[in-house]
Amino acid sequence: MRIVLVYNQKSSGYSRVLKDIIEPVRARIHDEIIEYNIEPSSFEQNAEDLGRILEKNDLVIVAGGDGTASIAANAILQFNVEGARMAVFGYGNFNDFQSNFGLKKRDLGRILRGNIRSTTVRPAEIILDGEFWRFATLYFTAGLLAKSTEVFEEHQVRATISRKRHLPRLLYSLTKLKIWFWRESRKNRRGIYQEVNGQKITDFGVMIGKKMARVLRARHNYLGSWQVGVFSLRLSNLWKAGMFVLGGILFGVPIEGHDEVEWKISSGNGIWLQTEGEGAFVENVKIITAKKSDRTIEIII
Repeated sequence: MRIVLVYNQKSSGYSRVLKDIIEPVRARIHDEIIEYNIEPSSFEQNAEDLGRILEKNDLVIVAGGDGTASIAANAILQFNVEGARMAVFGYGNFNDFQSNFGLKKRDLGRILRGNIRSTTVRPAEIILDGEFWRFATLYFTAGLLAKSTEVFEEHQVRATISRKRHLPRLLYSLTKLKIWFWRESRKNRRGIYQEVNGQKITDFGVMIGKKMARVLRARHNYLGSWQVGVFSLRLSNLWKAGMFVLGGILFGVPIEGHDEVEWKISSGNGIWLQTEGEGAFVENVKIITAKKSDRTIEIII
């Protein structure tokens, strides 16, 4: 069996990754083991570099945050690696991949013994002005929430989150987001809006499949098996942002199922985009499209 280990040595949780995942995998002397460390270049460059070393039927073991997992998923999908399966062990800030697919570190042993169960995931393709941008395996957002990913790129914030348990980590993260949103709205009240399809909103995007909808307590009954869940938001002030978070926890995020959706951007100021927490600022984009891809990826559960 050929195993491809994907991790990020610069991440705040790397010491745990090394102990829990990398060292046990390295001990597999009868398997061919390839290691890929996420480089400080770009999402796209890492996905391309990783994709070029992948081979048919590889077992791709990701140990890190959602950004690392998203890079690995894009590498498999963009290079259409036949028979590849991906296992994600979460060591990041929010670990949405782990929440969706449920792997714990104790599952590593059975996976290495060949006891592998997987589920087929059909991602969304995100297209900017007719050109492919990324695959979104769990979710894609554009606007204020996407810009907020920069909060968690700060070294001190990442280090603090890595030391906290689940509930304190969540409360700390929400507090940092509220402070960031308050500063953004005070700095440029009008600048937080995007004119999209004739409406002024702060955010829009898609969630992929029923599993992600359940994690966010969305109205997953609106989603077909191979649809994307579309949403838009107008978080015009701190109160509305707080009520959105609270409402999402208690009642769910309202979404609608579509095979494909298109957003026409009229504001022309550039826009922040993200897939699975990996943000990027893009300029001069007029049309953003999200549609269910023809490609699939096998993710181990």
